[in-house]
Amino acid sequence: MIMLLLKKRYFSACIVMFLMLWSTGCSTMPLNPWDQNRVLTSSPDHPVIELVGIWQTAEGQDQKNIPCRGFGGQILFFAAGHKSPVKVKGQVSIYVFDDVGTPDDQSKPYHQYDFTSEQWDYFFRDSTLGSCYQVFVPYTRPGGFEADCSLRVKFTPDEGLPVYSKVA
Repeated sequence: MIMLLLKKRYFSACIVMFLMLWSTGCSTMPLNPWDQNRVLTSSPDHPVIELVGIWQTAEGQDQKNIPCRGFGGQILFFAAGHKSPVKVKGQVSIYVFDDVGTPDDQSKPYHQYDFTSEQWDYFFRDSTLGSCYQVFVPYTRPGGFEADCSLRVKFTPDEGLPVYSKVA
């Protein structure tokens, strides 16, 4: 019985080792490992081509510093020629849509939050996902009802054309 148990453990350990080695794949060692922490920045040569917002419900403060419900998000910008998210320079607008009102009302944002390039820098963080911007977007419609909300982000670089996120 003990011998069988040891064989099972040995077999399990071999399987685990095989899976660990198999799942690592091939990679190259960077010539300068300290460059891994370097923050990449978009530029006219490497313009933002996509931005992604990862949102969840959250609680924070509105423009009057009153507690309110809203959305906590991480926004990542991807530039041509870079595999990792980048830091950006430009204006950002976040549009909040909800399902309240007529279809015409719903096609327009309930609220729009605009940030200058300098204001947007405040939200920059280096996270486990890479370079990102962490924000809280208040949802200030009065009342305690439920609403189905969507958010969309627009980035307008200092030089170049605007880029929009998908509606989330």
